[in-house]
Amino acid sequence: MQGLVQNTLDIGLMYTPEARPGLGLERLFDETLILVTTDRMRPWPDPGYVHVDWGTEFFHQFSLHFPDHPPPALSANVGWLGIQQLLTSGGSAYFPLRMVRTLLAKNRLHRVPDIPHFSVTAHMVYPLSRNDDFLQQALAGLRLLGREERRGQTMDTDISLSL
Repeated sequence: MQGLVQNTLDIGLMYTPEARPGLGLERLFDETLILVTTDRMRPWPDPGYVHVDWGTEFFHQFSLHFPDHPPPALSANVGWLGIQQLLTSGGSAYFPLRMVRTLLAKNRLHRVPDIPHFSVTAHMVYPLSRNDDFLQQALAGLRLLGREERRGQTMDTDISLSL
């Protein structure tokens, strides 16, 4: 958000955007975050849990469902870092289903059974004052990707949530 406000970023993609004057905000798609593990036999709560910062909405939902969960030994602020940590050292973490779908299919990760999944909404944020062709083309491309993701979610929701 700071980069957008300071005009050093063209577009921000985020789960929990702040409404700010002069910035446009558009919903792209809803994201399903699921708890995955490297070992089906790992207990939950898992002492090897890696907390990935998916924003305040995820943190709120996680805290409501797991109020007594101890602080994580490790956290990551970028999803792909969390996945690398899991694949390298083992453990469990919440990730967007679209991000781990291939790893689930290859049995490199496994969905933790009987644990709630969480929903967050992906948004794009951009300056309203800019109307150049490059920004408009990028926004149109992101809108298209958002529509494709929403369409893909409706086609495989039942399958993916039952993994």
